[in-house]
Amino acid sequence: MINEDFIDKRETFVDYPLSKLTLDEYTPKQKAQSSEYKLYAIINHHSYSQYGGHYTAFIKIEDNLWVHCNDHILTCVTEKEVKTRDAYLLFYRRTVLTATNVINLTF
Repeated sequence: MINEDFIDKRETFVDYPLSKLTLDEYTPKQKAQSSEYKLYAIINHHSYSQYGGHYTAFIKIEDNLWVHCNDHILTCVTEKEVKTRDAYLLFYRRTVLTATNVINLTF
């Protein structure tokens, strides 16, 4: 949105997966290999403007346990708390699934 003094930041919530993000439909097919991505960090931007604001981060330290980093203050939070409309950058780590991995996981 354009205002005379500044450009407004969109505050729309965008839902994103914490795990099992797949991009298979957007990437070339490979033999017996698929990739899933797990979210491990989020950078948040808190502001109503693109020209300023405050940045915080969520970092996953183990399954279902995240840390909220706000300057020098670190707070443990749950997975439910990391999905906010302030999410600015999402960091995913690839987990490669091969036929061998799937067989080993299921038996």
